[in-house]
Amino acid sequence: MAECPGIYKLSEMKDGLLARIRVPGGILSSKHARVLSFAAKTFGNGTIDLTNRANVQLRGIKPDATDELVKTLLAEKLISQSIEHDRLRNITMDPLAGLCDELIDCTEMIKSLDIALTKLEQPEIYSPKMAFVFDGGGLTNIGATPHDFAFLAVKNEDTNHQPKFQLSLAGNLTTLYLNPETIIDEILIILERLKPYNGYSNQSEIAEDQTKNIRIKNLLSQLGAKQLLDIIAPNKNAVLVEQKKNKQLNHPKNISEQIDKTKSAINLISPTGRLKFFQLEGLAELVDSYGCGELRLTTWQGVLLPSIEEDHIADIWEKAEAMALLTQQSEQNLQIISCSGSEGCIYGGFETKLTALNLRDELSELAMPNPVSIHLSACEKGCATRNNTHYLIMQKRGADEILLYTNTSPNTKKAGKAVVKDKLISEIKKLI
Repeated sequence: MAECPGIYKLSEMKDGLLARIRVPGGILSSKHARVLSFAAKTFGNGTIDLTNRANVQLRGIKPDATDELVKTLLAEKLISQSIEHDRLRNITMDPLAGLCDELIDCTEMIKSLDIALTKLEQPEIYSPKMAFVFDGGGLTNIGATPHDFAFLAVKNEDTNHQPKFQLSLAGNLTTLYLNPETIIDEILIILERLKPYNGYSNQSEIAEDQTKNIRIKNLLSQLGAKQLLDIIAPNKNAVLVEQKKNKQLNHPKNISEQIDKTKSAINLISPTGRLKFFQLEGLAELVDSYGCGELRLTTWQGVLLPSIEEDHIADIWEKAEAMALLTQQSEQNLQIISCSGSEGCIYGGFETKLTALNLRDELSELAMPNPVSIHLSACEKGCATRNNTHYLIMQKRGADEILLYTNTSPNTKKAGKAVVKDKLISEIKKLI
């Protein structure tokens, strides 16, 4: 398996080759959505996975179709011409950015950083897993998702009560505050200062997570916080901030009122974080007919439709339900996410997607007035999410038993409860 699949270096999976197309900020025009739908149908098996960084994965790519796939995506400017540059385009933002109340609108910054990264010198020295998240201070707390660099909008005494970005490194808050007007230049300066430290390897037990390229969590481990902060911001005397409580990622409600009160953003969820090509094509049709010609992929493996007028919401619900997407708040309160599992991944221990569907069917009869999150992970890598969830169902590599955890993430050191596969759903029901 490739260290980190992309479009130029595909991963071998059980159902064929897998191509990951990075979608900076999760912003996807209807035109590009149709191109991806066409690519999934023509070059793959028609299946599209939504990832925890709001990217897409095309599954079942035929080996003799890879060149034509690249050519198609290049023609539509969905990928970069450079292999090394394309793999760096891991940029996440709040899907409600620029739409709802927040301190800083990050949408233009996302686009600017994407352009800057595709021009970066020596891109090969940075890990393809290096990732950036922009949190403008909206309700989703998107910055709670661990990334190498998180830029969190704040306004307090330390910022002279002006909105600025507080820098977080691999989930650790710092005392560094960056100006929104110069944020892209600041990022490029930081990346330049890190260049001499290429080669600090990651000693992960998971082979495809190992890398000698620059990644913040590895540098923190190898250099320590003080030395790393001195490299990033010399003479600033920056330190890590002790966090009393880490923020949690919040999924928006199925309807979010926008700043423009006449319009709303519609949150749609796929039952398993997976779309078929015709569903993506259908979503493109919806945003062209009722929205602004743009949809936004979310880190919780769903799709947000912005700028929908109230008179059109009922039509959206009807058409989305016909595409087997979840629309009602009670349905969305049961948040089930999963990786591709044993049916798709050579490392997968059990069939996560099928189990997720069965789990949703069984639990749908229960009242869900508040969000309940369940994560099915076929190994401890946690491809579907690295965040804490209420319930984690995981089978570790090389193990036979399936373990059940509460309020934790896949990198947990906790001892889980062994459960029999046939009893899994009843165990979850007891806990809920």
